Amino acid sequence: MKSTVTLLFIVVLMTGCATTPTGDIGAFGDATKDITDKIDAVIKDYNEANIQNEINKLAQHTSSISIDKFDPIRDAIIHEADKKNYAIYKANNALGLYAKSLTALANAGNRDEIDLAAAKLYGSLHGLNEQYKVLKNTTSNLLDDNTSALIGKAIAEIGSVYIENQRAKAIKSIVVAADKHIQTICDVIVNELLKGVIEERLFTIRHIEVSGYLDDYNKMVATATFIDKQKALGEIYKKYVVMQSSSASVVQAINAIEAIKKAHATIKKDVEEDKFTSKGAVEAIGNLKDINDHYNNLEEMMLSCKTQIIADPKKGVVCEDKKN
Repeated sequence: MKSTVTLLFIVVLMTGCATTPTGDIGAFGDATKDITDKIDAVIKDYNEANIQNEINKLAQHTSSISIDKFDPIRDAIIHEADKKNYAIYKANNALGLYAKSLTALANAGNRDEIDLAAAKLYGSLHGLNEQYKVLKNTTSNLLDDNTSALIGKAIAEIGSVYIENQRAKAIKSIVVAADKHIQTICDVIVNELLKGVIEERLFTIRHIEVSGYLDDYNKMVATATFIDKQKALGEIYKKYVVMQSSSASVVQAINAIEAIKKAHATIKKDVEEDKFTSKGAVEAIGNLKDINDHYNNLEEMMLSCKTQIIADPKKGVVCEDKKN
């Protein structure tokens, strides 16, 4: 009897897995996580560039230094403005974890995988909530009590079901309840990026770095061989292009976040109608993948510019129609 019940359970489980109705959820999660990883790299680069800038200043000293000379690096880490930029990094990271967790929930094959994905999803929403408060300088929560209760209930239900159509209903509840707040956190991240602080600061720091390499080059240019000069200029040029691309990486970060926002809204509309795949969702996810493929590409930004490319002395190469 026991073996019969066990066999019946396996059949039910296999039947559920054979008709997974969560197709676009997984694709959205994968595409979003890929993009947020790229955005993470841009913001992390900015945060690390602030520290590197202080190290560059120290490197210009011709006399010995003491440990207190590292205090500006400490200040760069704890400065209020930089706290916000770390909050953007953390919020974007939490957005990626949310997307990845949705994929994991859609594709989980056993109870342990479901529990782990559900726990990470809950953690990602908590992370979004906390970084929202930092970025908005508020004590108000991103997720209200009603939303938290709805998502909490859906997560609890997801942990107790194996049959796919039941899991899909729980995922539907999560996506619908979370959408308004995903839209909000995306807007908050975009608004912070649109302030231009990151791209201007990145350009300035990279400009200082390139200038330092040029100073060294100029000191050796009279005595260096042609091969040595060619090699040195090649390395400096690579850094020069990165400097000029500072704006492009932030522009594409903004485009990516807006694409995530649109894709989530499309999927939310679909699942409300109990559709887990649609032409609109496929197009929105395809757009995410296209942005990912061309991310952090100066040439791509230039080709997509609808007006004219200019050299901004504070931001590097920019498109005039970029939002300010």
